[in-house]
Amino acid sequence: MPRYAVTGRNAAGTNNNRQGALWNPSSAKPLWIESFLYATTDTNKTMSYTLRRITTRGTPGSTITPDIDNDYDKALAPPSGALLDLAIYTVNPTEEAAPYMEQAKGADNATGGSGFIFEFDPPLKIPPGTGLLVRNQGDPTSVGDMTFIWTE
Repeated sequence: MPRYAVTGRNAAGTNNNRQGALWNPSSAKPLWIESFLYATTDTNKTMSYTLRRITTRGTPGSTITPDIDNDYDKALAPPSGALLDLAIYTVNPTEEAAPYMEQAKGADNATGGSGFIFEFDPPLKIPPGTGLLVRNQGDPTSVGDMTFIWTE
């Protein structure tokens, strides 16, 4: 199975803001998320992020389209057409009613350079036509880089 990674920087928003999502636009091909990483260089920020499944994409402020350069073997662009949505959504995605899947919270970061990693073993399935949302539950001005690693 080809293995991919994509990274992008989210935009500062408000508390409870939707920071970004990995969206699977395929009608047939699932994504298998291996890990999600988040890192910030902000200082004096309270880190608190949750992951939730989404059933509609919403309208993101920006999008990164992974290509062959995101393949670890540089052999094939993602057949699913996976997208990394970032920035402030003008129309929020539809979140599943279930509780948060994962949550990470850190204390105030006085020195900068903090973050967290979610590892999924076995990998987390993102079915066709759905996605995995990152939601800010902490400091409204936190800006950072998010990375998704997946196979198809």
